[in-house]
Amino acid sequence: MKLLRRPKIISFSPTGSNILVNKDIKIVFTEPMEKESVEKNFSTVPQIEGDFIWAEDKKSFTFKPSRNLSFGTNFKIAIKKGTKDEQGKYLPEDVIFYFKTIGRVWASFSPFNGANGTNIKTSIKVYFDQPVNQESAKERFKIEPQVNGSFSFSEDIMIFYPSAPLSYQTTYKVTILSGVKSIYGLDSNKVFSTTFSTELQTFKLAIPLDFQDYPLSCEAASLKMALRHKGIFVSENQIMNYVGIDSAPRQGNIWGDPYDIYVGSLNGRQNTTGYGVYWGPIAKAAKVWRPNSQAFSGWQISDLTKELKNGNPIIVWGVIGRGAYQDSWYTKDGKYIYAWKGEHSRLVIGFIGNPTSPSKIILNDPYVGVLYWSTSSFLSNWNIFGRSGVVVR
Repeated sequence: MKLLRRPKIISFSPTGSNILVNKDIKIVFTEPMEKESVEKNFSTVPQIEGDFIWAEDKKSFTFKPSRNLSFGTNFKIAIKKGTKDEQGKYLPEDVIFYFKTIGRVWASFSPFNGANGTNIKTSIKVYFDQPVNQESAKERFKIEPQVNGSFSFSEDIMIFYPSAPLSYQTTYKVTILSGVKSIYGLDSNKVFSTTFSTELQTFKLAIPLDFQDYPLSCEAASLKMALRHKGIFVSENQIMNYVGIDSAPRQGNIWGDPYDIYVGSLNGRQNTTGYGVYWGPIAKAAKVWRPNSQAFSGWQISDLTKELKNGNPIIVWGVIGRGAYQDSWYTKDGKYIYAWKGEHSRLVIGFIGNPTSPSKIILNDPYVGVLYWSTSSFLSNWNIFGRSGVVVR
């Protein structure tokens, strides 16, 4: 005896969203169906008036609405459990599917709203949810601050290509005004917008890191790196020949004058048998090869960034290590020497952000490596020696 199969629905359309309003509904069964039973148990919410057109084998039908469907509407299509085929078998359960007709034009963006650190060479993409009239879309595109550029389309995506890179550290607002014309749906009736900020500017001189040759030769090592950037290749020992060394060890509260000469041994232990040298003697040595070099104190961050933009690295004085502390002394002539255990020099080679208020300072530290310090951390360290240094021009 041959077992009869229960009928099933194997396909139905349309499904999903943005369905055209003139779309027919089509349902395909596994078995020839009883037309009266199907049409009686077929329903739509909202109700759609129309006609059934059956295939000759009675395994499928097309429901043709008598008028266009409503725009932007969710539809529920159902065929009830118990709907019969020609053999008297029944659908075992309700079959329901959904679709939504195309509505008003909607837009979204890349970069997304609130994006930070956007690459200055980015293009701006507007994603429409349906095909639109390209000219009307372009006419309703607005970007502030104003940027010149050109458009292209890829399916439903409008792409704006700025003719030049965007500005660093700038907030842009992109707007699509209402009235973008739809090809199949309804024109947009609202304004769409996104706001994003571009990346911070990174300015960095191409100065390779060179670690110091001696435990306490950070000043000479920093100058060596700076001079190399100017095309002058000298050793730390050559630099120290012009700086001069007072190698006498510390005697209690009496020691040498780092404002005049290197104090202690390059191989010494800091603040006992070795210390360092300040900006004056280092500037004197720098002038041997670069006469326009200059020692300074009391500079501002903007002074550093200005020199960097002109291609000039800057040696700065601060401290190294968490255990750094003030440890001053007098020369044998009674001169007070302001000093710190942990005194250290580094080479400023770049910055991130606006030159007047950068977020980070980039340094070649001849003892530690390349550092990216927040401006506040850098200032805290630089302030210890009165924001002093040597610019190598």
